[in-house]
Amino acid sequence: MYYSVIAICENRSELWCENKIFVESFIKFRSKIPQIKQCIDILTMENIINESFKTIDRIELEEAAFYLIGKMLTFAQQTNKENLYSELNYEKMNLSHCSDLELIGTCNTLSKVSADNFSALQDLNISVENIAELQHLTSTFSINYTRAKSSRIKSKTTEEKLKKLFKDCDELLRQRLDKDIEFFKNSEPEFYSEYLASRAVFEVEGLAQKEHGNISNVLN
Repeated sequence: MYYSVIAICENRSELWCENKIFVESFIKFRSKIPQIKQCIDILTMENIINESFKTIDRIELEEAAFYLIGKMLTFAQQTNKENLYSELNYEKMNLSHCSDLELIGTCNTLSKVSADNFSALQDLNISVENIAELQHLTSTFSINYTRAKSSRIKSKTTEEKLKKLFKDCDELLRQRLDKDIEFFKNSEPEFYSEYLASRAVFEVEGLAQKEHGNISNVLN
């Protein structure tokens, strides 16, 4: 919607370019739009990074852990290590439902237990490469988890900035441009009507778009 207001005003710039009050209001309003676009782009990129982290890295780590847990359960059963068997069986059942942080803890524990019992596990076809792979995937996942957590904190800051920019734009429209357009009510009725029409769309649809999180449509 903001773009529509800008387009209407710019297409009629010859009508208001000598009106210092309208010029000042319009320039202030227009200057906010690139900042809003930048915030939206940042949030979009951060969301892509976070979603990629969740769907790709976690699945790969879960698969490696699931394989090793299966072998370790056999080992615990064969050696009558009931406590270890119960613990590993719980971790196996909870693997796909635990939090990212819990998954990291589980994999670190699994790597240690596997390394401590490596000689016995060789009979179950557990290799150094299996343990090393789990450690590598856990390390990578942990780094990305920390990065994603930091990204979410930055996202909240960006979201707050975006809310402030939207608020500033809305105030500039309501407190400045919506009032300044009255200069042209009688002298330029077509321009006046076009502006009011775009603002009517904003009041009905624009706010609803923001309430539902579809912020990009507010700009259009």
